Amino acid sequence: MPTIADYVVITDAATTLPAGNVQAFPFDAPAVNAGSKPLLLFRVFPSVGAGLELTINGAVVFTLPAFADPAGRSLHEVVASGLVLAAGNVLTATNTGAASLNISDVVLLFQ
Repeated sequence: MPTIADYVVITDAATTLPAGNVQAFPFDAPAVNAGSKPLLLFRVFPSVGAGLELTINGAVVFTLPAFADPAGRSLHEVVASGLVLAAGNVLTATNTGAASLNISDVVLLFQ
């Protein structure tokens, strides 16, 4: 039997993160199943030397220390079960590198 997923668009706008900058994106995920593993999807347009760390509710879910080329890319990450709550979540994007980056089209799929 197929399993159906729901989703929340955390942001669809491009956000520029200068080196060392942090941006918080609050979101809700109504009816999320605490036992399932959500899927985080996002686009990144980095400068060479930019780095990215994403956290959800304070837990690191994605880290890439340095981008070697400036090509835009779409990335995804499986998030640990129990981390996403039905309400009051915060995704935090931190540029850990020495150059700027843009992050956009952040979507969370969940059951």
